[in-house]
Amino acid sequence: MSRLTRFLFLLFVLLLIHLYGLGFLAYSLYALAGVLLSSWLMSRQSLAGIEHKRTVSRQRCDVGESVTVSVEITNAKSLPVLWMLVEDYVTGRLPVSGERLRVFSMRPGQTGLLRYEVKCLCRGYHAMGPLLFESGDLFGLSRKFRTGSTVDYVTVLPKVVPLTTYGISTHRPIGEVRVQTQIHEDPTRLAGVREYVRGDSLNRVHWKATARTGTLHSKVYEPTTMIGANIVLDFHVDTYEGPEAFERSELAVTTAISLAAYILEHKQQVGFLSNGRDALDRIKEEREGAEVASRSEARRLASEEGTSDRLRPVEVRNRRGDAQLEQMLVTLARLELTDGLSVGEVLLAEYTRLPRDAALIVITGRVDPLLLEVITEVKRSGFVVAMFVINHAVEWERSVVSLAPLGIQCYHVRDERDLADLAVATF
Repeated sequence: MSRLTRFLFLLFVLLLIHLYGLGFLAYSLYALAGVLLSSWLMSRQSLAGIEHKRTVSRQRCDVGESVTVSVEITNAKSLPVLWMLVEDYVTGRLPVSGERLRVFSMRPGQTGLLRYEVKCLCRGYHAMGPLLFESGDLFGLSRKFRTGSTVDYVTVLPKVVPLTTYGISTHRPIGEVRVQTQIHEDPTRLAGVREYVRGDSLNRVHWKATARTGTLHSKVYEPTTMIGANIVLDFHVDTYEGPEAFERSELAVTTAISLAAYILEHKQQVGFLSNGRDALDRIKEEREGAEVASRSEARRLASEEGTSDRLRPVEVRNRRGDAQLEQMLVTLARLELTDGLSVGEVLLAEYTRLPRDAALIVITGRVDPLLLEVITEVKRSGFVVAMFVINHAVEWERSVVSLAPLGIQCYHVRDERDLADLAVATF
C-alpha cells in the first residue's frame, strides 16, 4: 500500500469519525495526519538540490604517502535541510584519519565541508567516493538514502627495490652476453683494480686496496652488454591462494617492477605481459546517483566494483627509456588478480610474437605442468629464459629439478631482501 493510499484511507476514517460525533478522536487523528503529511513532504525534499564537489590533493602517489581529500556539500535549494548525515566512501584497505562522516544542518545556499587524510599503504587504483547521503523529517518518521554521482581515483604506484647487488654468474635472467668491445661496465662484476685517475667517481674507489697500499686505487669492471627482457607476471587468483595470498601477490608485483627498473636503467628494452586484470576494465565510466532503501544498501552500491570478462592479457610493448618505466609503473599499479586464463595459456598463445633478442622472465607463485611444458618449448625456440617463484619453497624446489637440466635458472624470492640480492636466490 502506497503512502498516498494510506493517507486517503486515513481521511476516510476521519470523515466517518466526524459523522458519528467523536470530536476528540477526530482532532487527534487530524493532528496525526498533519504530522504524517509534513513528515512525508519534508523527507521527500530533504536530499533534493544537494550538490557536492570533491578535491583530491594528488591523483598519484607512492606506497606509504598520504592523500588529502576535501568534499564541499552545498544546499542549493530554497528550503533548509533540517539534518543530513554525509559519509564519503573509501576503499576499506586504506586507513583514514579526519572527518569523513558528519551530520549537517544547512540553510539555503549554505556549504559544509568534509576533510580527511588517506594513508596509501598498498599499491592499487583506489576509489575516493561516492558520497553516502541520509536525511529525513524532523520527527524521524521517514528517512531518505542516496549515493553521490562522482568518484575520484588515486593511483598508488608499486614499490621499486633497487637491485644493488646483481652478482649472478654465467647466464643472467636478463641475458648477459660477454663481448670484446665494451658497451658499458657492469658494477656487479669486478675485474680488478688500477691506480686512481683524476675524474674517477668516489664509488669506483677500492678502499681496501687503497688502505693496503697507501695510494688511491679504483675498481675495474668487466665490460658486458645485456639484452632486454619480456617480463611475464602470473596474476591468476589461484596462483597466490592461502593465508599470505595478498603479501605474495604484492611481492610478485614488486619483483616485476624492480627488474624492469634495473633493466631500463641499463638502457635496454623491457616489455610486460600478464594474465591479470586492468582496474580500468571493471570501473564504470559513468556513475549516477541512486536513491536506495537503506544505508546498508547505499554502502553496498558504493563499494560495488563492477565486473570484467576480459580474457586478453595486459600488455606493455617492448621499449626503452624513462617513459617506458612510467608506463610500467602505472600498469602494475592498476593490475588486479583475475580468475581468467592461466599464465601457461597466455604464454602459449603470445610467446611467438615476443622479440627473441629479449630474455623471457616468468614471475609466478605456482608452477603447474602446463607452465613447465610451455617454458620448455619457449627455451627450445631460442629464448633466454628465467623463472622467479614467489615465496613458495616447495614450488621453487620442484621447479629447480625440472628446469635445471634445460639450463633455465630459477630464483626463489621470499621477501624484498632476496630481491635486492638475487645472487643468494639461485640454484
